[in-house]
Amino acid sequence: MEAVMTGSLTAWRDLIAQLDDQQIAELTTTGDLAAPVRTRLGRDLRTRLAAHAAYIPARIVQSQLADPQPGRTTGAFWEGSLLFADLSGFTALSERLSVLGRQGAEEVSAVVNRLFAALLHEVQARSGALLKFGGDALTVFFDAATLGDQHATAACTAALAMQTRMAEFANLETRAGTFTLRLRVGVHAGRVFAAEVGDQSHIELVVTGPEVNRVALAQEIAAPGEVVITGQTAQLLEQPQLEVRRDGFYRLLGLAVAQATIAPPPPLPLDGPDDLATLNRLARQLAALQPYLVHRLPRRFLDPAAGELGEFRPVTVLFANVHDFSRYLAVLDSDPNLAATIFNAYYRRAQAVVHRYDGIINKVDMYTHGDKLMALFGAPTAHEDDPTRAVRCALELHEALHDANAEIAALLDAAVPPLTQKIGINTGTVFAGRVGGATRYEYTVMGPAVNLAARLMAAAPDEAIYLSPSTQTAVEGQFVLEPGAPLHLKGLSAAVTPAKVVQIATVATRHSPEHLAIAPLIGRDTELAQVMAAARAALQGQGATIAIVGEAGAGKSRLAEEVIQRLVIASTEHNHVTEDVPSFTILFGDCQSYEQRTAYAAIRAPLMNALGLDLRAAPAQVAADTVARVERLVPDASRFTPLLADALGLPLADTPLTAGLSPQQRHDRLQELIVEIFLAATTREPVLLVLEDCHWADSPSLEVLERLSKAVARRALALLLTYRPEMASPAPWETLPNTVRIELGELPPSDSQALLAALLGGSPPNDILPLLDRTQGNPFFIEELVRALVRDRLLVRSEASGAWQLTQPIEKIELPRSIEGLLIARLDRLDEPRQELVQVASVIGRRFPRPVVEGVYSNPPALDESIQRLIEGELIQADQQERILAYIFRHALLRDVAYEGILYARRRALHARVARRIEAIAANQIEEQYAVLAWHFLQAEEWLPALRYHVQAAEQARRRFANRDALALYTTALNIAPRLSTVLPPAQLIDQVAAIHEAIGELHLVLGEYDQAEHHFHEALQLSLPVGDEPVSERWLRMHRMLATVEERRSRYQAAFDRLTEGMARTHRGIPAETARCYILGAGIAYRTGDYTHAMEWARIGYTLAAQTGNATDQARALKIIGNIAGYQGDRTQAIEALNQARTLYEQANMLAGLCDVLNDLGRVYTQAGRWAETIAVFEQSMAISENIGDVLATARTANNLAVVLVGRNQLDRAGALYQRASELFARLGSRLGVAVTSYNRGEVLLNQGRAAEALALFDAAIADLEAINARSFLPEVLRLAALAALALGDRERARSDANRSLAIAEELGQADDSAIANRVLGEIALASGDLDVAEDLFARSSSTLAQLDNRYELGKVRYQQARLALARHDFAAAAVARTEAIAIFTELDAQRDLALAAALPA
Repeated sequence: MEAVMTGSLTAWRDLIAQLDDQQIAELTTTGDLAAPVRTRLGRDLRTRLAAHAAYIPARIVQSQLADPQPGRTTGAFWEGSLLFADLSGFTALSERLSVLGRQGAEEVSAVVNRLFAALLHEVQARSGALLKFGGDALTVFFDAATLGDQHATAACTAALAMQTRMAEFANLETRAGTFTLRLRVGVHAGRVFAAEVGDQSHIELVVTGPEVNRVALAQEIAAPGEVVITGQTAQLLEQPQLEVRRDGFYRLLGLAVAQATIAPPPPLPLDGPDDLATLNRLARQLAALQPYLVHRLPRRFLDPAAGELGEFRPVTVLFANVHDFSRYLAVLDSDPNLAATIFNAYYRRAQAVVHRYDGIINKVDMYTHGDKLMALFGAPTAHEDDPTRAVRCALELHEALHDANAEIAALLDAAVPPLTQKIGINTGTVFAGRVGGATRYEYTVMGPAVNLAARLMAAAPDEAIYLSPSTQTAVEGQFVLEPGAPLHLKGLSAAVTPAKVVQIATVATRHSPEHLAIAPLIGRDTELAQVMAAARAALQGQGATIAIVGEAGAGKSRLAEEVIQRLVIASTEHNHVTEDVPSFTILFGDCQSYEQRTAYAAIRAPLMNALGLDLRAAPAQVAADTVARVERLVPDASRFTPLLADALGLPLADTPLTAGLSPQQRHDRLQELIVEIFLAATTREPVLLVLEDCHWADSPSLEVLERLSKAVARRALALLLTYRPEMASPAPWETLPNTVRIELGELPPSDSQALLAALLGGSPPNDILPLLDRTQGNPFFIEELVRALVRDRLLVRSEASGAWQLTQPIEKIELPRSIEGLLIARLDRLDEPRQELVQVASVIGRRFPRPVVEGVYSNPPALDESIQRLIEGELIQADQQERILAYIFRHALLRDVAYEGILYARRRALHARVARRIEAIAANQIEEQYAVLAWHFLQAEEWLPALRYHVQAAEQARRRFANRDALALYTTALNIAPRLSTVLPPAQLIDQVAAIHEAIGELHLVLGEYDQAEHHFHEALQLSLPVGDEPVSERWLRMHRMLATVEERRSRYQAAFDRLTEGMARTHRGIPAETARCYILGAGIAYRTGDYTHAMEWARIGYTLAAQTGNATDQARALKIIGNIAGYQGDRTQAIEALNQARTLYEQANMLAGLCDVLNDLGRVYTQAGRWAETIAVFEQSMAISENIGDVLATARTANNLAVVLVGRNQLDRAGALYQRASELFARLGSRLGVAVTSYNRGEVLLNQGRAAEALALFDAAIADLEAINARSFLPEVLRLAALAALALGDRERARSDANRSLAIAEELGQADDSAIANRVLGEIALASGDLDVAEDLFARSSSTLAQLDNRYELGKVRYQQARLALARHDFAAAAVARTEAIAIFTELDAQRDLALAAALPA
């Protein structure tokens, strides 16, 4: 260790600048630093030196390391060769990719980085030094001082090698298509002037002079793919292969002797001595290199481990062409330092002007005539008024040029031609960031916006400033502009109309604050009154849905907040007047964009609050609490509590009841239960349910809101919903009578002024009021503007008077014209740790839980401080709705702007880290994160987990019957799949895609979207085609079945059969289960079309195959068809046996919906068999099940069927009530068939009650409906009932016509029972008409058939009519026999009404 130093610290002044206060104190006291401190300092300084050196040409680095002179300005003539290369096709690539927005710009940067690395490798391999890189052009110098007389050979060898490497970019695949990039290269050997100009704030290397202009001209002459060299260069080459281009310029075809490649120089060492003298020298070297970096370059760009760094931001680009400095060099050949001083006369003034407006000079580069300066406003730091700053800067550059010319004339002491200047300015979104390889970087901007600024500069006349249309718009009204003629610029497809800047105009400004007063709600009195009135009435028991609709920043949340506060205050005041607000419960929730595909995410928080659940408890305890509280709130629906597992993400195990529900039933019962919970909460006290940002709500939550909105009438419930107009219009609740829709428009100027004054807590100066016009009456915009003005101390309060005043004239203050630009500038003012935290949070979402942030943020120890800083800066706030610690962006736009500013590469990396953090945190409940993880992995472009989670999330949504969400997730999965063509084996990928198509098709089928279903089933079929003679797969056959199902749903039965038989022709023993389902489907289609023979045959085959595979569900479906066919064909024994077997199978499988169906079928057959006690038993069981599972349709069907039996037992009042209930339920469901059937059944009750006319009206309506929907199997029954009503009304002709139609249709369909009954009715008509012989024949036919069918009840009715016929013939003996048989049958069946009729006949 060195001896302790006690003298002055002057010797260590460079090192002191790198020390913190504690280290300076230690050095002052002891004269030294502790060894670990020196070691750490040494490595840090060397690391930073290496990072700085990567941005600076090697020759300057070597010079400053050898003799560090911070802020040095100097000039020198360099002997060597210049290479200038420009990319051809780059502008077209940029323009096409720019259509893709910021992702396209990032893809441009990725291409440039790869290209830069390839070309730089060839340059460095020949000892070339990169001087400049400007997006699509680079300048390289081959120094004679190191290469000797081989500099020209080295430059030309490098140029040819660069062209060879361009083959790698000949067919460049991008998101916008395939492109070819080609290089145009110019090489010139000679003596160039190199000047280091500027000041301590920034030093710029300028390489200029006539030799530089000449290499630029050579590059202009070169065609894409060519190298063009000058005559001076050619003279230095050994046996070059040349082709004359024009006088003094040649195309280089090849070299007989090429320059050998050499290893690049080693990087700067990171280890070495750490004594104070060495550390001080390192610090001085660092200070010497610092000015060569871009002015105020963020430190993150100096991190070599950071990978690709960049950001997307709106930037205003200024190009200035200054000429002609070369004329001065002709007389300054022997005095390069004076030449540098002369050039610096312009440059330092230009730089000062640019820096004064907080811009940067990105580079000074060669041009075909003079030199080209590029300045940026908005990168790397944005300001609210970057376009205005750029234009003001341009005007001042003209003044600076005048002063520079005066200084140059004095320096030369001679009358010399002055420098002239022309400027082009454009505003647009660019990629701004670090590009390059491992050893050499440049900070640059890229994109079409940069190119347009350069083209405008080239097109402008001397002394002119040309503005692009976008910049004209941004500075409108602030400058006097002179419109120009349309220009057709190189590389641009459309003409551009520039404007020439004449002078500054009188303009207005705007405003905003750091810590502002809390303003009252202003300008929303009418809307507030409307919402308050609706909410008050709703809470008093009238119920209402209140929708607050407005654009981002319009004040929706602020209005909702004001309403809540006023309601709370009013509820505590008891004035005993009609406008009192009762005490009420607030249930609050909000919607997140990333949860749009997570079922019930939006409604979850308010639902948990309604149940009073505490998520801090263990999951098992929360589940137990849920069960108890649902039982207490809605005991009648508590049997469905396990379904809340889908909505709340809780471990609630299914019961046999809920496990037996179909997906549709699970969805419907869950929706009904959630609605009932909210409604039940209103019985304790009124409820205000607030849900914000509903434009981001998931589909099931929107369904709940729609159901609630329909149920709010006469309930003490107010739904307060906020959303943007972009939500589907109209929202489902907007057309309901109890909905109040409030749309928030722009604030009028008077209200904007009042809001401004309220925010400031005092009157603003009148001269800033015109700035409010730019806010378009958006309250959030107004607040942010005031914040910016106060923060920048452009608007201050006088300590003496307390009045607000501007610190600059109004024309000097410019702010952005969009809220987004203002927020970008605000975020740019954060230091880098806080910027990183904002970016991480924005990737997570508007709400970001702390546990997720902790696992992603790079500096966890500083997290608390960073969060506190963001809270103090009013960017975020604690989220009180979450049980776990979380935060939320104060406004959704803040999150959106922060997110959109992240480079796609970094965004992808952050999404991946967030996803893996969520996986780790939610490992035990990963299912509830499927949709969120799918979204994050999609944004991360990690395609394999993205596909997996999208499919899992889709399957989950499907199970929850969130079919639209499932469709969206499956569709995204389908788009992801092709990206895995190089990752997954082809067979596996094809199978996955086929499965997704199949799932999408099934969802469209459920939704009744048959065309879409057919398309996706067909796609799955094509992906399942067998190869050669190999047997077909199960999916191949299944797709034929599904396509047949589509045709069946369309009622195109022949087409359905064709599809099915086409597939079944190639079935084989290896796929018995699917073959069984095909037979069962075919049986069902044949059954519906009345082809009972084929239906029975196929159903039996299907049953046999299903039994072989042990599939109970398929067996039950087959047996159900067999039983129904047997019943229609009159084989009651077989029907009852088959249906009872199906009943047992459904019970064993706990398939409650199927069980209900088969019980109804069984009841119908029992009815036909006259086994009424069993009929009633199965119908009662079916009704109990359907009511228990909440199945409205099944309840309606069963009520109808039970009523039919009760009519026979003469329980007409109960039967009528059941028919009425069934009809109402069918109408509620929109079932035209159900309404028709229950209508004619109610008509039968009226007919039996002697109200034939009323009955006939119902029969006629039912006949019309059944014919309209082609439900022919029901027509025989209703037609014979209509015939009996007509007969009762004396209309025998109508009666005979209806009865004959009934008979014809029944015989056509093979419905034996209905045929026999129709014959009986025709016999009754003949009897009434006196045609006794005809009646006898018809009764005999009917009796014979019914006896064979063992239809006891209908046989009894025929015996009753035969007794009447015998009495008409006075054959009392025959009448007695028939009467006795009828009474016996009706007694056996307990058919009270019919028994009474038979008993009333004369004995």
